[in-house]
Amino acid sequence: MKLAEIFIEDTEYHKRTAIQVRLGQEVILKDEHEKWCHGFLYNCDYDSQTYLMQISDERGRRRLHYHDLQQLLIING
Repeated sequence: MKLAEIFIEDTEYHKRTAIQVRLGQEVILKDEHEKWCHGFLYNCDYDSQTYLMQISDERGRRRLHYHDLQQLLIING
């Protein structure tokens, strides 16, 4: 398993773009409220402030806010 860190500027626009281009991918991310999460990114009804993540533990599917994203790692193979 390889991890690739995605460097994102601390603006909501850049955080939204980083998530949107990686929908459907397996990731590890750090969120201000959920802390470290491993799972898959999903598209939801259009919402410019939130996105869905299926977290691979008991937290399950959560709606997270773009502005709370702190770090993003992509899992490759």
